[in-house]
Amino acid sequence: MNSLVLFDFTPNSDLVNWQVVDDGVMGGHSKSELGIGKEGHGVFEGAVSLENNGGFSSVRLNM
Repeated sequence: MNSLVLFDFTPNSDLVNWQVVDDGVMGGHSKSELGIGKEGHGVFEGAVSLENNGGFSSVRLNM
């Protein structure tokens, strides 16, 4: 199986084309963010809340 690098996270990477989508689009209360860690890894972190029938968080790259 071949692999394909979609995005190379480095300390100087531009995350402008990445989009975080939380359950707030449906009235939920989850919050998350995408950043770059000290070692140049992508870091997706936050808190998922089940309040108000929520419960999801995602990140996507617009290519």
